[in-house]
Amino acid sequence: MKRIKRWAAALLVAVLSFCFTSGVYAATFKDVKKDAWYFSAVNWAVEHNITSGTSSTTFSPNATCTWAQFMTFLWRDAGSPNPKGKASFSDVKSTAYYAKAVSWAAETGICKGVEKNGKTVFLPDAKITRAEAVTFLWRALGSRVDMETVHPFKDVPKGAYYENAALWMRDFGIVTGTNGNTFYPNNSCTRAEVVTFLYRIASKNLAGRGTPNGDLPFRCY
Repeated sequence: MKRIKRWAAALLVAVLSFCFTSGVYAATFKDVKKDAWYFSAVNWAVEHNITSGTSSTTFSPNATCTWAQFMTFLWRDAGSPNPKGKASFSDVKSTAYYAKAVSWAAETGICKGVEKNGKTVFLPDAKITRAEAVTFLWRALGSRVDMETVHPFKDVPKGAYYENAALWMRDFGIVTGTNGNTFYPNNSCTRAEVVTFLYRIASKNLAGRGTPNGDLPFRCY
């Protein structure tokens, strides 16, 4: 009963937040038009300090998002928690703006890094793909497999590391494909796409539903 009440309260907060979003933040960016599909997402992300513009008047919605930027957005969406330790990635300096975000992502199992020349690295400047983005988000949401849809994507191979992530995220309306059957897993994600994914997760209150493994690393709005 307490959990149900907590979910209901979280949902109410989310609904009220979205109802009173005015667009004042996104409107300051000359490259974010009011009729853009990502307008509300950009406004929400800036309002909640998940990201800011690339300048005082630009957001650069079509710029490619890097691994470092993505983890920073996700970490801020989680409330910028302090990690217990420092990630052992050889290419992440403790002074980097994304250091805490990466350490937190490693601790929570969201990002495991990659092996390169015998070392575990993070590749902070690498462009994040759609496959990688949905996988990280899916892990943050508890790696759930409660999807009901038949496999819709012709370019998502059976057994691919991102298969369950792509299917689950599509089932809950976080990602869509071209004509409903193409996911483009290897395409790079833009800043607009990433904040839209996070915005949709918040608007659908997916993080407030809980998982068998405990609390999720997302705030509810």
